[in-house]
Amino acid sequence: MNKLFLAVSALLVFILLASNSAAVPPFQSSEDNLVKGINIEFPKIDYVRQAQGVSFHFHLFNVSNGLPLSNLSSGGFPLECFFHLYNSSGDHVIIEHKINQVSDLFDFEVEVSASNISVGEYYYIFQCNNSAEGVGGFVSNPFRVTESGVAEDVTDTTVSLSVFLFTLLVPVFLFLLPFMVKFSEWEFTQFIVTRCCWVLASIFMTFLSAIVMSLVDAVNIPLVAELSRYMYVFGWATYLLMVWLVVGSIIQGLGLWRKFADEKRGF
Repeated sequence: MNKLFLAVSALLVFILLASNSAAVPPFQSSEDNLVKGINIEFPKIDYVRQAQGVSFHFHLFNVSNGLPLSNLSSGGFPLECFFHLYNSSGDHVIIEHKINQVSDLFDFEVEVSASNISVGEYYYIFQCNNSAEGVGGFVSNPFRVTESGVAEDVTDTTVSLSVFLFTLLVPVFLFLLPFMVKFSEWEFTQFIVTRCCWVLASIFMTFLSAIVMSLVDAVNIPLVAELSRYMYVFGWATYLLMVWLVVGSIIQGLGLWRKFADEKRGF
């Protein structure tokens, strides 16, 4: 039994050693794990002002040792760099082959004139390589040209108007309901029900701003200036409706009271 146990143990140890030795290559050079390439760093520009040119700057580094690369420094790293600019349709706008370097030796600069860009979205690719060394690198970035040079909210006013009109359906329905339905043959009862419908419509319009804000937040619609303007106008309309409702109810109520009083006296 002990011999069988020792034999099985020896077999397991042999299998483990064989698997580990098979995983290690017969010869491994330090250069095999050496990462080669060009790392490109750049200040990201997301927005450019209309009718204004822009300069893109890039700094290149040797990935293997982290040293900056330059064509102008002594013993430099011979580089070929290209700049491609595309518009929103995917068409080439610029293909720049000769990349300028400024006086600090390590700053690669690409200037894009205002005549080449207009309001809209663009995308560029900056790439460099050294054919002799077989290394290279690239970066890409989108940017937008706007009138102000900063982010501008792109909103659909149709959505805002639709949300506002949807919230107006209830008060408009309550306001028109007494004209479409006769609730009672007795004039005074019809008067009371009509005024109740209009009071409910006024109350609903009073809370219209809060209702619109809740809907906008629920469906994640940006609150644009047009929507705020709608709520402001109808807010004042609600106040005027309340004044008219109070004054009109008093006048019409007094008229009905006088009419019933005259009928009671037999006039």
